[in-house]
Amino acid sequence: MMTLTAGEFYESGTFWAAIGAIVALLVGLGAMWATLRARTPRRRRLLYAMSDTSLLQEQLNGRIEVRHTGNLLADPRLVQVRLTNVSRLDISSASFDRNEPIKIKVGRQILELLSVETRPHGAAAPPVTVQGDELHIGPGRLGRRESVTFFVLVEGGPSYSHWHALIDVGFEEEPELSFSTRELKHTVLRVFLSTVVLFLLLLSILGRSK
Repeated sequence: MMTLTAGEFYESGTFWAAIGAIVALLVGLGAMWATLRARTPRRRRLLYAMSDTSLLQEQLNGRIEVRHTGNLLADPRLVQVRLTNVSRLDISSASFDRNEPIKIKVGRQILELLSVETRPHGAAAPPVTVQGDELHIGPGRLGRRESVTFFVLVEGGPSYSHWHALIDVGFEEEPELSFSTRELKHTVLRVFLSTVVLFLLLLSILGRSK
C-alpha cells in the first residue's frame, strides 16, 4: 500500500483540490449569509396576516347550530389576525406615535375576542381592545422574533383593512413564502456542517499520512 509523507501530501493534487473545495464552500457561505443579513435589516419590521374560517360546513345541512349569548349565528366565522416582529429589534410602546394603537378593521361586528396566542409560548402580548368591527392593538411591546395571534368571532364574511401610526416600523403584509428566510438559515447551517466534516476528514487523512 502506497503512503505519502507530510511533504508529499501537501504537494499532492488531492490536497489542493480539497483546499479549493473548502475555500469555495466558505465563499458560498459568506455570500449566502450576506443575503440573509440583507433580508433582515436592523430596521424594525412588523408583518401582519389576516384570515377567516367558517365554523359551519355546507354538508351539515343545519344539523349543527352555533349560538353566541343565545343568538343563533347563520354564518359564524373565526377570524385570525397575526402580527409578527421579524426584525432583530424589539418594538416598544414608544414606537406608537401619540399612543395610537394599531387598528385592524374586519368589516363585521366583532362578537367576541375568543383568545390570544403568542410565540414563543409565554411571551407577553400587547394590550388589545374591541371597538365595533375593529381590533385596537397596543401600545405595547412586541419582542424581536415574537408573534401574537388574535382570534375573534364574527357573523358573515369579513373584509380587512388597517391603520397605524408606528414610528420607524415597517408594517407589511406577510408574504406567502413566509418561511423562506428560515429555510435559507437551515441551508447555510447544512452547508457549514458539511464544510466542517470535510475539513475534519482532511485533517484525519493528513494525520494518518505523517
